[in-house]
Amino acid sequence: MSSAVTAVAVCLAFACPPLGAAARADDGRPLIWNVSKTGDRAFQFRTGIRWSSLFSPSVGADTTMTAAANGRDGSRELALRLWGSVVLGAGATASGAWQVNADAGYDPAVDRQALSLSQSSHWSATTAIDVAASRTVEASAIAGQSVGFVARQSVNVDFSDIGASIRMDGFLDGRSRAAHANLGVEKRLSRGVALSAHLSDPFRSTAATFGARVQRQW
Repeated sequence: MSSAVTAVAVCLAFACPPLGAAARADDGRPLIWNVSKTGDRAFQFRTGIRWSSLFSPSVGADTTMTAAANGRDGSRELALRLWGSVVLGAGATASGAWQVNADAGYDPAVDRQALSLSQSSHWSATTAIDVAASRTVEASAIAGQSVGFVARQSVNVDFSDIGASIRMDGFLDGRSRAAHANLGVEKRLSRGVALSAHLSDPFRSTAATFGARVQRQW
């Protein structure tokens, strides 16, 4: 991680094909284009290219922008983050599927480089119970600082027959040795109404917090 382009170069090291091969990827649609809302006035734009070759490599950039409101200026400078990803393995069974990814990213604004390995899977435990799980280990470094490690894990259990779900999240920061957990429950009602509640750090009495909300979709 000594070079500013190490994180992105790792993706290219997985024998990415030449750019001209992209025209044959994903049935003639190799371009990645996505817009998502990340806050009340904040948006993220993701662009990139994906190849349908070995490891399904993809590279691109994320740009964030904040819209102006109440006479105030929005983003004067567009934040840019470079990223790359490869699929190390994937499979499917009669009850579900799994995938393992390796990702790299570089944020030039803070000279932050990151490499991560993640596994995601989903399967049907019964005809009425679906389970989705993900695990991620990330190593990152900012200029002038040592490499830090972060581990995340989440499990979501959906009970389709009763319209409810349970989600459990765990987070471990290797640099600060801090561990956090979150337990959430959601109940879907009729007419697009959902009730949800979450409990953060339930095993730490000094830090445990509880929250609840009602959400309506039209």
